[in-house]
Amino acid sequence: MDEGTRMREKIEKRFTVSGDKSPYHIDCTRDDLAVLFGELGYTTGAEIGVHLGHYSLVLFQHIPNLKLYCVDPWGFYYPEKVKTERRVKKRFRDVRKNLAKCNVGYMVMTSEEAAKIVPDNSLDFVYIDAEHDYDNVLLDITLWSKKVREGGIVSGHDYMLKYRNHKHYIVEAVTEYVRLNEIPVYYVTNVGPDWRTIHSPSWFWVK
Repeated sequence: MDEGTRMREKIEKRFTVSGDKSPYHIDCTRDDLAVLFGELGYTTGAEIGVHLGHYSLVLFQHIPNLKLYCVDPWGFYYPEKVKTERRVKKRFRDVRKNLAKCNVGYMVMTSEEAAKIVPDNSLDFVYIDAEHDYDNVLLDITLWSKKVREGGIVSGHDYMLKYRNHKHYIVEAVTEYVRLNEIPVYYVTNVGPDWRTIHSPSWFWVK
């Protein structure tokens, strides 16, 4: 039995899984996904798209001895998207304050630039929550799935998010990557309990 199959069996034993074909629905939220990472003994991960670090903090709460690479330009690369330089600097100060006691490797750069630095097969998991258009989601999955080792988990947020003309670009990008790479099984979680996750299940698979 290969490592991926073994890990999928653990996941399906841990959670209630439903559906007759992939993607399977898994009865958990993304907070439970962080708990799963901890139970699997994962200690090295990356979050792509961090903002103020709300989910980063959840990961640290549930994963002992976590080293997390936080990848986000925080507006420094895209000043036209924020009103003032002061706001950009405040945003970055806030995330550092929120994660002050955590073992974080800040990568203040684009996802593509960060992927050139992080070695392939070096991560236990990646969680993608950056740009939400089709091209960028597909690019992020393509780049960062290479960074995850065999038996690790590739995951991301906002699987059912309605974005730009009410099209499900994240669903389309995930589906296309899975098809092209012949990934046999992937999972979609429940919606979360609060405003940060409502109507936004997470998606994931074992590499």
